[in-house]
Amino acid sequence: MRMRSGRPWVRVKLASSLDGRTALSNGVSQWISSEASRADVQHWRARSCAILTGIGTVLADDPALTARVNEAAKESTLQPLRVVADTHWRTPPRSRVMLEPASTVIAGSQEHAIPSALSASGVECLALPEVDGRIDLHALLRALAVREINEVQVEAGADLCGALLKAALVDEIVLYQAPVLLGEGGPGLFNLGVLESMRDRPQLRVVETCYFGVDMRLRLRPIADQPGCGNTGG
Repeated sequence: MRMRSGRPWVRVKLASSLDGRTALSNGVSQWISSEASRADVQHWRARSCAILTGIGTVLADDPALTARVNEAAKESTLQPLRVVADTHWRTPPRSRVMLEPASTVIAGSQEHAIPSALSASGVECLALPEVDGRIDLHALLRALAVREINEVQVEAGADLCGALLKAALVDEIVLYQAPVLLGEGGPGLFNLGVLESMRDRPQLRVVETCYFGVDMRLRLRPIADQPGCGNTGG
């Protein structure tokens, strides 16, 4: 993908209930998926060159975004680069994603000043153009490709996942669907705004289904020539 398109392969990892929620209406999301599913996620992280999340996830969950594999393999596993899409440079310097500043990139808008505390933290601050009030995601992925990042795993909320899908920058979705119901008011998987026509709906094809514990894992890819399609093969 990087050689053909000048950007990494983008995989979106999600976990949801049967009614399509990623958290309760009060924001609580631990844990929707089973322990077996969460262990499987670590292997997807370990094979990724970078983990991309949004500032909303950092502020809400304070994730470390590290690959927690078994002890025997831990020392030999190169941790993925952590990347935070943070238009207004709001990432707290003491957040867990910043524990290893040399392995973290904060991608913000060049239209806004970088806080001195963030600059002094040792983390790389990547200033990018702004499009429709958020950083240019195409520019972000091109910048990661320059760093020879081949594969990006997205672990983020509905806004960033939806923005990537609408920009045709999603190649694959890995969805863990748990046999639970979370009720009304919780966030969904992709924020796509209001669709006025069925022709506008992104269509996906299932490339694999399997089970981890009680959860079904679906691997899906956008269908060619449909809205949100970034997959050119593979």
